[in-house]
Amino acid sequence: MRLISILCHNYRQYKNLCLEFPKTNSCDMYVIVASNGVGKTNFLNAINWCLYGDEPHVSGIIDKRGDDQDSVDRLPLYNIEAVADAEETGQTEFCVYVTVKLEDLGTTYEITREHKYKTSSRSQIGRDKLTCKMTDESGNTSFPAQNEIAEIIERFLPKSIREYFYFDGEQLLTYFSIVKRKNIKDSVSVIAQINIINNVSDHLGKVMKEYSDKINANSPQLKMKEEEYEKVKTDRENKEKEISDIETQISEAEKMIVECDNKINGKEFLADKNKQYEEYKRLLENLAEDKGKLENQLIDIVKKYFVLILMYKTNKATSDYIAERKKSGSLYPDFSSDEIQESIRSCECRLCGGHLDSSKIDKLKELLFKINDNISAQKISDIAKDVMRAIDINGYESEKQNKLDEINSKVKAIEDIEEKAKQIWKSIGAYGRESIDDVSTAIEQKRKNEELKFKNQEKKGKYYEQLDQLKDKENRLKKEYEDAVEVNNTNEQLSRYYNFTKEAKCMVDEIRNELAGEVRTNIASVTTSVFDRLIWKEDTYGNVELDESYNIKLYHKYTGESCLNSCSASERELLALAFTLAIHKVSGYNSFLFIDTPVGRVSDVNRKNFADVLLDVSENKQIVLAFTPSEFSEEISEVFNKNVISSYTELKMKDNVTEVNSYGR
Repeated sequence: MRLISILCHNYRQYKNLCLEFPKTNSCDMYVIVASNGVGKTNFLNAINWCLYGDEPHVSGIIDKRGDDQDSVDRLPLYNIEAVADAEETGQTEFCVYVTVKLEDLGTTYEITREHKYKTSSRSQIGRDKLTCKMTDESGNTSFPAQNEIAEIIERFLPKSIREYFYFDGEQLLTYFSIVKRKNIKDSVSVIAQINIINNVSDHLGKVMKEYSDKINANSPQLKMKEEEYEKVKTDRENKEKEISDIETQISEAEKMIVECDNKINGKEFLADKNKQYEEYKRLLENLAEDKGKLENQLIDIVKKYFVLILMYKTNKATSDYIAERKKSGSLYPDFSSDEIQESIRSCECRLCGGHLDSSKIDKLKELLFKINDNISAQKISDIAKDVMRAIDINGYESEKQNKLDEINSKVKAIEDIEEKAKQIWKSIGAYGRESIDDVSTAIEQKRKNEELKFKNQEKKGKYYEQLDQLKDKENRLKKEYEDAVEVNNTNEQLSRYYNFTKEAKCMVDEIRNELAGEVRTNIASVTTSVFDRLIWKEDTYGNVELDESYNIKLYHKYTGESCLNSCSASERELLALAFTLAIHKVSGYNSFLFIDTPVGRVSDVNRKNFADVLLDVSENKQIVLAFTPSEFSEEISEVFNKNVISSYTELKMKDNVTEVNSYGR
């Protein structure tokens, strides 16, 4: 399957642009060079939109309300200039369409997807229209129906594995993430057509089930044994999946621990010192708060004594005057009339507690009469009490000094902590706040991942014990079920059919497993070979291996240790590219390869190797590469010179519309 041309009409920044990909050389290689924002990535989107109705690589998001691709607002699909032209010419509607022209074994397929819009509201009119024009070698044309077009696309370029035919090179960095690895096995199965064998196996399993149900209808006991066996079998499969998930989590935890170690790199002390520094900062905040409270308390003390101090001289003179009056006898003793009355009533002195005889009671009655008769004297007596309280300021100095001592103690503590914090920051400040925070975060992440790894390793051990028990139980129940089939073989013909189907399924499963293992081994071998050519470190990396879940492992050439997690971004990108090329080669899948931003993170030293390898591959496979000007460096342009590749295209932006600047060999 070759890509013949892409025609974009009013699609995003392409107002009316067509790129053709004629094979004019032995190398089926095409180079597109465009600056960021000009629209090279939108060629990927144009292909995807035309074939599948979506745009997996669209940027320009206006507003994001969630992680789901359907929950984002994107820039409009249509070209803004096209809307302006439609308004200017009075058109009530305008259209957007992309045509992808493909060729396979002499038959061409022109697949077109079209949007129509109202000019006034910019709203879409109806649904997308998907059409296809087929032309065979004799020039005969036909127009498949909608469902047939979808079948054609799925036959040549299945949506589920499209990322192996046309993808954004920047995504190569996340190629071996957990999410990606879960899709690789299924994708390889489709590309290598192992899924066809899976379908046959599934179909034979359904036929077995039908025969089994018919046999079991005459044997309830057999049905019960089958259900027990199937349940344990399902439990065993689920346990194997749980173990696989745990192993994946352990692998990811180990990867994260390595990444954290690289960030820490002997700087553990930064976290401890930074922790102490932050603790000092918290202490300083608390001490400053305490000091503020003490200062407010000192102000309250001053306020409390301020009026007393201010009126001290006046109150002292008043007190002295009253005392002199009392001394001269012009004022009666400072007794309360109530106290005198109580003493008279009880015949007991309220002051000394002594007994009062009649003569003493008479004197008290006389005193009470004089006091009641001389109200002014009583008032002066009351004033004397208030004045005495007002001149009592002896506690002022002691209260004030105590509070000042507390404040000075806090000030000294603050100075000590500030000096300690200053010394700590002097020892770590040169590393910068960002570096300190990174190390602290890395230490915490490492701790959490080590705990996760330990817990999962314990869980893994328990699960393996449970798996062994389930396998033993499954084998036992399987034998019991098979024995029951023989005992309850009431329908000889059905049993023959059942056994034949069972044997056929076993053969198909065996073929599937052998083929899958062979494909996996060949992909690993080709990946190793291609990666060796791509990478400049000839004495560093050895072979590549793939386990049954397609977890990729890269081993050091001499130590034999796994080293995928220690690869640089550039090396991981080249390994992902080698893996993709290996899938194409081993599966024999005849499809073009379109890569946007293929060497964004590839260092200069690896770029020439990259170009040489892809040039060799292009002799048997069509390859389209979309570079930025900086990516299309001297190392690459020397290999992809215009006398070797089939075409070289430059794209430029003019008035917000992308145009072809130069085209040809």
